[in-house]
Amino acid sequence: MKSVKAAMRRSRWGWLLALALCLGGLCLAHQMPGALVLLSPSPLQSVTPAPIESTVMPTPIKIVPAPTLAWTPTPVSKATPMIAATSHPITLTIVYNNLPFDARLKTAWGFACLVETGKTTILFDTGGDGPTLMDNLAALGFDPRRIDTVVLSHNHDDHTGGLDALLKVNDHLDVYAPRSFAENLKTRVGEHGRVVQVREPMTITDHVRTTGELGTAIVEQSLIVETDKGLIVITGCAHPGIVEIVKRAKAYGEVYLVMGGFHLADKSAQEIETLIAELKRLGVRQVAPSHCTGEKAIEQFKAAFGADFIRAGVGSQMMVK
Repeated sequence: MKSVKAAMRRSRWGWLLALALCLGGLCLAHQMPGALVLLSPSPLQSVTPAPIESTVMPTPIKIVPAPTLAWTPTPVSKATPMIAATSHPITLTIVYNNLPFDARLKTAWGFACLVETGKTTILFDTGGDGPTLMDNLAALGFDPRRIDTVVLSHNHDDHTGGLDALLKVNDHLDVYAPRSFAENLKTRVGEHGRVVQVREPMTITDHVRTTGELGTAIVEQSLIVETDKGLIVITGCAHPGIVEIVKRAKAYGEVYLVMGGFHLADKSAQEIETLIAELKRLGVRQVAPSHCTGEKAIEQFKAAFGADFIRAGVGSQMMVK
């Protein structure tokens, strides 16, 4: 019996010894380097990441800032002209007048002036009679069929008398007449050409406009011609007053030259002197008075303007740009 118990005691101790040896082996295995590589990476300094191929990288979005606009606002100058520069000279020729200038031409009471812009030919007023107007045009070598437009200043015979003769040879005229003109005259013109009734200022063609109707007792319009030097104002008789006409024209720029009839024959020397001073104050540079201005008044203008006075009569011609 004792031998059996001793054998069992030895077996139990053997089993415990075997178990202890097994556990010890496991512990030793756990302490061995490199046994679990995935859990023990190499130190950081020895790690070199594999390069990423550029073909695998997504293409980066390049942000380009919007370009800065190099914009400089154009300064507005107080001296900026209201009118565009002309590309060619404008020719003004007085073809009917009671004052002489060109000995080849006839004088008679009245006024008419050709305005040639290069694109359009305008006849401002038609003088007092057809034969004198036609003879003067012929003496100048000018074909009346070249006239595109007639502008009538006011309804007096010494400014409309040559119109019928012109209409007989020219069937394509536009006639600009103040709205206040007699209906029978407008009807007569309408049988041959086109009547344009004028009340307010309006453009006739490039660089040429009308002042529109001015005055009360005698209604009249004047012509405004735009040039690089400034405005040229052409008057028939200036019944509304030459100063009032210039004031109307100044709405479109500075007035360089005033020409035509000024209707001052019945004015005193003092009145004319005051008028001249006012025209100079308005900036008028040159004057070319004729027709109904009056001899004494013309002499006063000549004395006041000196070299800027232009002697005007039938056949006198000015070319401006």
